Amino acid sequence: MKRIFLPLSLVLLLLAGCFSSGGRKAYLEGQLPHLVTQDLRKKAAMNSTLVVCQSVELVLDAPGHYAGKAVFEDGTQKKITVDDDGGENFRFKVAP
Repeated sequence: MKRIFLPLSLVLLLLAGCFSSGGRKAYLEGQLPHLVTQDLRKKAAMNSTLVVCQSVELVLDAPGHYAGKAVFEDGTQKKITVDDDGGENFRFKVAP
């Protein structure tokens, strides 16, 4: 019984790790458009017209590090990088 259970549990843990990284990516892609828009509004003058971030597309570059692009309403795209600790905290930077 142990011979079957141990390899099976290792396979399940491996699969769980694969699915959780995709879930985290989806979570970040859902949260970042609003946060990018807020960040750009803080940096720009409040009376200036500001383009709103529509979506963020990320690719896992290295463990805990994502790279991708932020797509804005006017069609412009900017590079974005995200450093993620896997918990509640992550930092992002949008290229100028």
